[in-house]
Amino acid sequence: MLNELLTHELIHLFLAIATGVVIFQKTKEWKALFWTVVASMFLDIDHFIDYFYAYGLNINLTNIISGDYFDITNRVFVPLHSWEIAIVLFILSKRKSFVRYKTILLSLSLGVFGHLLVDQIDHNQPLGFYFLIVRVYHGFFDPEYW
Repeated sequence: MLNELLTHELIHLFLAIATGVVIFQKTKEWKALFWTVVASMFLDIDHFIDYFYAYGLNINLTNIISGDYFDITNRVFVPLHSWEIAIVLFILSKRKSFVRYKTILLSLSLGVFGHLLVDQIDHNQPLGFYFLIVRVYHGFFDPEYW
C-alpha cells in the first residue's frame, strides 16, 4: 500500500514539475513552477475531511495512508478534487481584471487539472466523478452506490 501511494504521489510531483517548467518557459516566471507544484501536491489535504469523517479525531498514520476511510463511510467528499476549481482558476487567468495574477492562476489551474487527471486515471473513477456537483448530486456516496 505504501509503495502504491508513494508511486502515485511521485507521479503527481513529476507531472506538476513538468507542467510548471512548460509554464515557466512561456512566462519566464519562476513562480509558475512553484504554484503548479503547490496546487498539485497540497490538493490532497482535503483527504483529511474524509479521514476525520470516518475516524473522528483519532490520528493513526496507518489509517491515513491506507485510504480505507472511503470504504468505511462509503462516501467521498474530497471537495478540492474538483474540475470546477480548475475551470474557474483557468477562466480567471484569462480575465483582464486578473492580469496581475495571470501566471499564478494559470499555474494553480493546471496544477489542479494535472492532479485530477492522474487521479481519474489511477483510481479508475467514472467519468464526471471529479466534478463536485456530481458528487453533491449523489450525496457524496461512493460511485459504487450511484
